Parts: sequence; C-alpha cells; structure tokens
Amino acid sequence: MAENETSPDKETGDLPDVESLPPVTPPSAGFIVQLFLVPAVIVMAIVGVWALFGRLAATNHDVEDLVVELRSNNKHRRDRAMVSLAQSIEADRALGDEGQQLASQPAVATELVNVFRDRLDGVREIDEIRVPKGEGGDALRRRTESARERERLKSLTMTARALGLLDVPRVVAPALMEGMDREHDPEVRKDCINSISVIASRATENEDDELLAELAATPGLVEALIDVTFDPGDESAEMLRDTATFGLGLLPTDEARDRLLVLAEHANAETRYNAAIGLARQNSTAGLPVFASILERAADIPEGETATAQQPMNLLVVTLLAATFTSLIMAAANKGAVRYVGAGLSVVLLIAAGAAVAQTAPERSEQTAERPVVNPEVREEQMVERVLALHAVQNSLKATARLAPELSEEERSRFERLVQPIAKNHPEPRLRVDAARTLSILRRAG
Repeated sequence: MAENETSPDKETGDLPDVESLPPVTPPSAGFIVQLFLVPAVIVMAIVGVWALFGRLAATNHDVEDLVVELRSNNKHRRDRAMVSLAQSIEADRALGDEGQQLASQPAVATELVNVFRDRLDGVREIDEIRVPKGEGGDALRRRTESARERERLKSLTMTARALGLLDVPRVVAPALMEGMDREHDPEVRKDCINSISVIASRATENEDDELLAELAATPGLVEALIDVTFDPGDESAEMLRDTATFGLGLLPTDEARDRLLVLAEHANAETRYNAAIGLARQNSTAGLPVFASILERAADIPEGETATAQQPMNLLVVTLLAATFTSLIMAAANKGAVRYVGAGLSVVLLIAAGAAVAQTAPERSEQTAERPVVNPEVREEQMVERVLALHAVQNSLKATARLAPELSEEERSRFERLVQPIAKNHPEPRLRVDAARTLSILRRAG
C-alpha cells in the first residue's frame, strides 16, 4: 500500500506531494574522499612511479650518450661531454643513497678507461682540421700536427681528471698507473697522480675504509708512486715528486710510510712539507721538525707586530675625533661661558687628532717611497707564494693538533711557545683562530 501512495497516478500521471518524498541530504565528506581523493592519490602514485623509472632510465641513457660523445670527431662536443659527465657524476654523488651511484658503476668506469687508454696510446680524434698535402705545406702540416697533439694531450688530461671522480679502483687505478709512466707528458702524469690522491682523499673524508684499502692494495700502485719520487731533478720532476709525495701520504701502507720518512728530510721544502703532512695523517711524529720550522717563521711576523703597534694610535685618533664632536654639540646646545668652553675644547681636541695623524704620516710616506715597482707577473707569483705559505701554516697547525696526544711534555711545551704568538699577533684572523684552537688542544693533552 505504501508503494501505491508514493508512485505516480496511473491515470493522470501526477506526482505525489513533495512532503510525501524522503528527505534529500548533501554528500558527506567521507563520500567525497572515496569518490575523488582516493582515485587522485592512486593516479598520482602511478604517475610518480612512472616518472621515477623514466628519470632513472633517462639518467643512464644520458651518461651512455655522454661517453659516446667523448669519442666525437668534434673537439667542442668532446669537451662539453666531458664537462657534462663530470657534472652528472658529482650531482649524482650529492644525492647520496637516492642517486644512481654513477661513480661506483663499473660500466661507466670501463668506458671512460677505454677512452683514456685510446688517447694514451696515441689514437687521435679525426678533427675538422685537415692536414694539407702537396709541396709547400710542410710547415703548415707541422703546425697542424702540433695542434692535434696539443688537443690530444688536453683531452687526455681532462679524462685523467674525470677518472678521479670514480670509486672503482680495480678499474681506474691500473689505467692511471699507465698514465704515470715516464714516457708520457709531465702534465698527464701529474693529473694521473692527482686523480689517485683525489680518490684516496675522498675515501678518507667519507671514512670509507673499504674503498681506501682497495685502492692501496692495487698491485704496483704504491711502488709506482715511489718510483716517481726518484725522477731526475728538473722542474717537472720536482712538481711530480711533490705530487707523488702527497699521494703516498694518503695511502696507509708500510712501504709508503718508509718512503715518507726519507722524503721528510729531502732538500726541497715542498717535498718535506708534503711528507710531514702524510706522516701526520698516519699518526707519525717524524715530521715534527718540518712543522716547527714553518711555525717558527709564522711566529716571526713583523707585519703583524707593526699592525698591532699602530692599533693604539688609530684608537687615539678615533677617540679624539669623537670627543671633538661631543664638544661641538655641547657648544651648540649651551649659552654663555659653556659655549665658549666647548668651542675651545673642540679646537684643542681637533689639533691633537691632527698631530696624531701627522705622527704616522711620515712612516707611511717613507714606506711608500721605498716600495719598489713590481712587475704584475712577479706580484701574482708573490701572492700565490703567500697563499701557499698561509696554507702551509694552517695545515701545520692542524697536524700539530692531531699529533698532540703523541707528543712528549717537552715537545708540547715547545709547540705551545711556537703557536702562542701566532694566536695572539698573526694578521690573518683565520690563522689566529686555528692557532688558538691548536694551543687549547696542546694544553689539554698535557
């Protein structure tokens, strides 16, 4: 009977009264979530997974393309590919566990090593520059061949540096050892040694003992670095010896340590310094005389003493000028005798400030007059030497702090005396901070 009351009249087709219909309610929040939000989340998850796998595939594809581009006939494409490959490896490394670990992929390392060995063996890319033929073109042919050789060496050094970005020693290290051979260009040899050092340094910083041990265990690697330190004594040999000495300091083996002990007494100061730093990394105090010599020179700093002596005079001038300004305000704000007293005091203070400035002026003018005219190239060399000297002092302070627990009471007292004036008077703020920290560590170790 209820069905008859709510259904339309069969004869007239009229609908029943609205009041007799059930109430209409809006959809609830739960119903909307089920209808729209849940399907949207599912679609977004599917799209995200698809994009992730697409990105991973694109990354691998891009790296493969870059490796292929390294063999391009166009040097500009080769250079861009090398730069892009290095950037891709570093960017992937920055992602950590979320990255593709390109630096640890043997396939990438193998391809890059093959490119390096081809160039090392003298395989030159066929560039757009053509070697002229016929009579009268001998000089031009020689210049063209020379340009090609320079380009080969440039590509070779760039590839050697790129190998230093990879963490696959069993693939990379043997190729870099080949590049260290004496038959190759000194710059190529240097970059190969530097790449070994870069891998070892990265493993040390990341506390990756397994990677460092694998690198140090590469057959013949330590022996090859030791052999470089025996090169005959021309300018390039000194550069290679210093570079190899630094590399030996990063490889914790008995053979490397024994050679460093000898190099710590070498006639060349840079070699002694690198050997001492390497020994300190291995907690050996054999390089202490080298650090003491560097810190003694740093403690004897007339520039710092001059600057310290001038500080009171500069402070006096500032104080007098501030007092003058205060007296002028007092004179302007008052009347009668107080105004005249303020004005007179201002004049006296201003004269005193002028006298203080004049006292330092002759010294500055004499220093300016005696300063020789320096060639810009010589000035640049002096700046580089100064930066290197400051770097040596900074590393010597860090090495001393590292070795503090290993020092005897007498050695700690000696180094405290050396470090104290650096912490107090050195003109470089950063060195003063490092020296103060080293001094604190030395005192705590005692």
